[in-house]
Amino acid sequence: MEAIQELNEKGFIFKDANDKIYRCCLWGDSAWLFLLMPDHLWVSVKRLSQMDIWMLPHNLSDEEQQWYYDMADQAQANFLK
Repeated sequence: MEAIQELNEKGFIFKDANDKIYRCCLWGDSAWLFLLMPDHLWVSVKRLSQMDIWMLPHNLSDEEQQWYYDMADQAQANFLK
């Protein structure tokens, strides 16, 4: 079993049963759930409790997660131009 890591600002990315992409991370002083929109920008969904975080799936490899981070970072950079 994989050791649970402390949540940080990068957080982790996962897919739900409907193939929607979510990110769980620290935003300010709270844990939040974000949804990746079709334009590849993150939208906040809700604040999470510790129990919520424990219940989230960890179903993407580090490489898959990095691909989504990079895609969203590029979309944000284009959005801010």
